[in-house]
Amino acid sequence: MKFTKRIIFIWILLTCNHTIFAEENGYEKYLKHSYFPFLGYLEKDTIELIDRSDRVWFYFQENTPYCKSYDAWGYLQPFHDRNKEGKWEAILGMCTKKIFLWSNNFQDRFNALNETFNHEALHAAQYCYLPPNFQPFNINNGIFPQRIKDAIKHPIYSNNTYKDNIIEMEAFYLEDQPRKVKEYVSTFCY
Repeated sequence: MKFTKRIIFIWILLTCNHTIFAEENGYEKYLKHSYFPFLGYLEKDTIELIDRSDRVWFYFQENTPYCKSYDAWGYLQPFHDRNKEGKWEAILGMCTKKIFLWSNNFQDRFNALNETFNHEALHAAQYCYLPPNFQPFNINNGIFPQRIKDAIKHPIYSNNTYKDNIIEMEAFYLEDQPRKVKEYVSTFCY
């Protein structure tokens, strides 16, 4: 009986300390975002990896003014300077309201939120690779289907350089491949 009480006490102590540490350091704030319940299990693993990245500090935000100003469902916005601890920082934003307004269908929302998250998660890995710049990974040797080439013709990408377009096409190419996105994040953000 004493052994069981000790185990329970230690578990409570560890859980409380983890929660206090996580809240003080901004970890796990995404758990309260409205998109989180829609994420698949691989995306949930990936978001935790991004949240605990050693190379870049990511802040998760939802339905920001950026979402209102631009025709985007998600974005990754890097900061231009290192923080006081010497780390690079970036915001990973999800425009959940836009996706919810786009469709009332659960499956449409599920797919759109997961694909958008995977797209932005790959950008997180591209940023982790060599901050403060995004770097392409030479995915598929830079050869992409026409639908992806057409996607970057959207006005939001009109000022992109050739390198920027490659970075975007890689993210579009892998947005429906969460296992590969998770691999890139775990390789380049740690």
